[in-house]
Amino acid sequence: MHRIVKLVVEWILNPVIVVSFSKNDGEKYALELNKEDYTDDVEKDLNSQVYQNAIGSLGEDDRKLAQVEA
Repeated sequence: MHRIVKLVVEWILNPVIVVSFSKNDGEKYALELNKEDYTDDVEKDLNSQVYQNAIGSLGEDDRKLAQVEA
C-alpha cells in the first residue's frame, strides 16, 4: 500500500481514494500510512486555514463540543 501511495504522490496523481473491502486490511493500511507525511508546508498552511475557517463558522456552543475540541 505504501508503494502505491508513494507512486501516486511522486507522479502527482493525487488526490486518490483507496478502497479496501477487508476491515482488518483497512485498519492495517490506515496505521501504515498514518506514519507518513504527504503534504508540504504550503499544503499544511492551506489545510490549517480551511480548518480554522470551518471552526470559525461554527456557533460558540458548537465549538465547545467534545468532538470539535479534540
